[in-house]
Amino acid sequence: MAVRGFDISAEVERAVREDAALAVYFLDLDGFKGFDDARGHAQGDLALQRIARALLAQVRASDQVYRIGGDEFVVIAAVIEGLEAILLAERLRLASMARIGTQRGYELTVSVGMAACRGAPCNAAGLMQEADAAMYREKDERRGT
Repeated sequence: MAVRGFDISAEVERAVREDAALAVYFLDLDGFKGFDDARGHAQGDLALQRIARALLAQVRASDQVYRIGGDEFVVIAAVIEGLEAILLAERLRLASMARIGTQRGYELTVSVGMAACRGAPCNAAGLMQEADAAMYREKDERRGT
């Protein structure tokens, strides 16, 4: 899905050029469709806005947060690796959960997948594919992780 302003290629090129680390996070709201259908799109939109604000509060000004689909977000964090990258994934998940939690009978959770690289041979398409696959593995194994 193309999102205006969403282009990881420039970040990947910079990471390769500077031999720097880059992490990409895919986040998906589990159970959101049922919530949105039952509560209405206005309530769903408010929940998405709260989550976007929560994600923005967890990242640095140089990082990027995008909503790429109905209930999917991508975060691109430059110059981040190792334990710091893992801790950011957990902060993103917990901040999102704090904004939604249980909504009148609907248990909404957030699944996060992450992929990271450092310098060459970092590849934009591969990084996005790995982060997406990691998110779906988490959804399949244990939602909300």
